Amino acid sequence: MKSCWAGAVMILALLSIEGCKPKDKTMTDSGEETENAVPLDPAVTLDLFLKWRSPRFGNSNPERMNNPVWEWLVKSKINAYQANERLKGPSAIEAGPGWCFDRFGQSSNQLPDGRVVFIAGEHEDHYDPDFYIYNDVVVQNLNGRIDVFGYPRDVFPPTDFHSATLVSNRIILIGNLGYPEERRPEKTPVVILNLDTFAIVAAQTSGTPPGWIHSHKATLSDDGRSILLQRGKLDRGEKDKSLVENIDDWRLHLSDWRWERLTERRWPRWEVRRKDGENNHLFDYQQAVWAKQMPELSNPMENSLNSRRSSRFPLCRRNWGSRRIWIYFHGSTNLRLPTKNWSEQKMNTTFVESKSKASSFVTWKK
Repeated sequence: MKSCWAGAVMILALLSIEGCKPKDKTMTDSGEETENAVPLDPAVTLDLFLKWRSPRFGNSNPERMNNPVWEWLVKSKINAYQANERLKGPSAIEAGPGWCFDRFGQSSNQLPDGRVVFIAGEHEDHYDPDFYIYNDVVVQNLNGRIDVFGYPRDVFPPTDFHSATLVSNRIILIGNLGYPEERRPEKTPVVILNLDTFAIVAAQTSGTPPGWIHSHKATLSDDGRSILLQRGKLDRGEKDKSLVENIDDWRLHLSDWRWERLTERRWPRWEVRRKDGENNHLFDYQQAVWAKQMPELSNPMENSLNSRRSSRFPLCRRNWGSRRIWIYFHGSTNLRLPTKNWSEQKMNTTFVESKSKASSFVTWKK
């Protein structure tokens, strides 16, 4: 039984680490350039860097916000800490987060004319002083020119882990993780980016939406008249801000912006939590798997702390405070889980027992 449960734990670890990959590094943690680094633009002086080091909202819809600092950061893709070290700027602890293009949850769409449109995303997570969720649009042109557009917060809220579907001369943005205090469980954000003007408007939807969804899959129908939403995670408004897996399918009709629920899967769900209410150890399992896959990077936890969680360390976001695990089952094949505390790993966890086949729908709640 112990070996079977150890295998289940490894499956959880592998599932939770999926999608977390090391980023391409162009500078060292101290800000020193490597062979592949984009050199500092001579136009980027310390005074100019101090003027543009901080992210900000636009004043119009849109506001062109091109400047040498951000254009260099887009091309170099170095993170905010590295840029600050390179320019010897003030600490983010005192001066606030720095603007950068090193982001999670950012969408990208290549247009028929070759331009690439990057939308929003976040840098790091809440534990980091450079944590910030963006609401901008960055366009990379074929000739190398960079265009940066900003928006008022009430027009385009800070957005990450959304979907971006190209439909004719528009990009339809659906979903958002966002800041916890700004989530609305009864709503699914839908905004439209006009590629002719780069103005953004919110779609007024009707029907039954999936809710506050993010990290989902969006597929445009063959006739281009609707978008199918699958998978992803939902914030259902629980007090502890827990996220649950979306197990149903939804369709957004683009002719009238009407939501249609396609499935209502009533799969049993089990919750696994510690008796004392403290965190589980999923992050430790992630790092154990990662260290085994990349043995050349020794002691990743210590390195990450010393280097402020640099690009050497493949962070899995939003998993630090996991207190509960949700396991979804369907089918009829027997699977038995231990109904006792797992003292070997000091989990102090009460497990459940079920006679069902474990599916791939395995996740956890924060």
